[in-house]
Amino acid sequence: GHRSAEIIRAAVDAKVYDVVTVTFNSQLEDRDEVAKAIEYARENGVAIVAMKTQRGGQRRGGRRGGGESENGADSFNHKAALKWVLNHKGVCTAIPGMTTFEQLDLNLSVMEDLALTEQEQKDLQLSSLNRGSFCQNCGVCVPQCPLKVEVPTLMRASMYAEDYGNLSEAESALSMLPDDYGLAACRRCSDCKVKCAHGLNISQNVEALKRR
Repeated sequence: GHRSAEIIRAAVDAKVYDVVTVTFNSQLEDRDEVAKAIEYARENGVAIVAMKTQRGGQRRGGRRGGGESENGADSFNHKAALKWVLNHKGVCTAIPGMTTFEQLDLNLSVMEDLALTEQEQKDLQLSSLNRGSFCQNCGVCVPQCPLKVEVPTLMRASMYAEDYGNLSEAESALSMLPDDYGLAACRRCSDCKVKCAHGLNISQNVEALKRR
C-alpha cells in the first residue's frame, strides 16, 4: 500500500500477514509516523519491504522539481536515500526501481556500508526542503477536483512514465481506474485547478500523461 503507516498497522493488527510492502523514503512528510509503524511491525514479527525508497524515481530531475545539475543529471542523492531507508531495523529489504546498470551498481554499492557520511546527511536535509517533487498520497487533492478524479494514482502513473521511463507500468496504473475517475475524465477538462498541498505540479503532470 502507498498510505504506509495506516496500512502497516492494519496489516499487523489483522494477524494474518507475514510481509507488508509500503512506500518509505526520506521525502515523506509523515516519515516519522511511518517509522514508528515499521517498528510496531518489527515488534510483532511482520516483515517490511520498502518501495519508492528514492522518492519514486531515479531517472532524472528537473520537470518534477527533483533538482537538476548543470549537465541535466538528477542531483538528488539516491545512495544516501537508500541508506536512510535500510538503516531502519524493521525494513527487511528494499525494491528500488532501476532502468540502467549504473543504477544497479549504485544500489548494490550501498550494501558495502550503510553508514551515512556527513555529506550524505546534509544532502538528505537539503532534499527534504523540496518534497514537492514526490506525491505524498495524502488525498487532499481529490475533493478539489469537480470530477473527483483519483489524482494520486495519476501522479503515480506520471512517476512511472517520466521518472522510470516505464510506460507499461504507467498504463497498468491507469488501467486500474474507471474512466470516470481516470485520465479519460481529465481529457474532458481543459484547465486543471487542483493544487497539491505539498507543491507537486499536478496539472503539468496530467498534461504530460495526456501527451504520452
